[in-house]
Amino acid sequence: MNKSSQHFSKVLGEIKFGPLFTILVLAVLRETPFSELIFFDVSLQRVSNYSMLGLAILILSKHAKIILAKPYLLLSLITFLDFLINTPDINDFLIRVGFLIVGYSFLLASNREVHFLANCIGWLVTFGAIIQLVSLYIIDLPPLSFNQSSWLIKGWDIGIKKAHLSTLYAFSLLYLIASKRYRTMLFLLLLGFPLLVESRSAVATTGALVLFHCTATGFRSPRLGLILIFTALSSLVLLSLFLGEFDRLHSYAIATDLMLSDPTGIGIRQYPQFTRGHFNELTQAYSAYLKPGDTIYFGTESMFADLIASYGIFSVGIILAFYIPLHACLINYLEFQDQEKFLILGWGLLFFIGIASDHTHIDAWFFIMFGLLCNLVIQRERRSVKHGMIPNAYDRNANNKFEH
Repeated sequence: MNKSSQHFSKVLGEIKFGPLFTILVLAVLRETPFSELIFFDVSLQRVSNYSMLGLAILILSKHAKIILAKPYLLLSLITFLDFLINTPDINDFLIRVGFLIVGYSFLLASNREVHFLANCIGWLVTFGAIIQLVSLYIIDLPPLSFNQSSWLIKGWDIGIKKAHLSTLYAFSLLYLIASKRYRTMLFLLLLGFPLLVESRSAVATTGALVLFHCTATGFRSPRLGLILIFTALSSLVLLSLFLGEFDRLHSYAIATDLMLSDPTGIGIRQYPQFTRGHFNELTQAYSAYLKPGDTIYFGTESMFADLIASYGIFSVGIILAFYIPLHACLINYLEFQDQEKFLILGWGLLFFIGIASDHTHIDAWFFIMFGLLCNLVIQRERRSVKHGMIPNAYDRNANNKFEH
């Protein structure tokens, strides 16, 4: 057995069927049609929620030390503050707390485990995307046009949702690029072409991140790549506004007005209830933001609009908590290995796609990726402290190793 095979077997022996790996598998299953399965009148999605939380608590119970990640602490504090101020539905609050605990458990993963989990994520999402795309081809062949919406809608009958499939597909492309598997990436691009022409948000965000990756690795300039991300995405938003095609504008307008009327926001997951209860009034008041034939969405269709409406002025703290570790990783992108680069790009996808998508930040998958990103920041700062380069900003016990 060669050295790489021995290393793989050793890592597999540590976490195979372990809590972190099991949580990861359950989180990916939630993004596939399997989440719609029912067992004894209980959906797989609910079973996954309870199972992931139980496993996360098991992990935390075995680790006496607390890992202090300031972005995670800020996010947790705002979540509890929102509960005290807005008193949302207790179930919504407990679900969010459960996801926070699940994500936090990934802060405890060692560097070797993070690498293994990153590869698992990459292959799981790639396999999931391919299976769903092949299933769509089996149902019917896509039309020879740039309008594939009718073809993708057929996937609803078997539980394939375009938003979730687009996210898995984008994740898989980023993994294949970061791991330099270009032939597999080309195959996936050809297979998913009908999805590409219909997933504007995913394509724009993935394209911006690929531009960053090429600039950072090719020109050795992560800072220039970061500038290009914001330039590309802001240009696309401005172009959409100019053409009147940015159909999330009314959501931002409603969210901003809600924050101005109630600076603390309306509470977690309250936006759909608000729009349903005031649908006619909102349609009349914000008709200027709608194109002919458009309607007010019950959901915000944007993570940022949802955060603004739900948390008000506290949304600034949440957005900063999400972005600060991403910025730290992007600026120091060249210091990370390929598996770590994929996790950075993956979190970048979940963050920036929030401009025009709202489904990603309300799931366990989002908080798992956030936990892994904070883990990367802590690991990097520990390496820097070990070599006497910079003080550790996240962890007071910087020189202490994880216990496994």
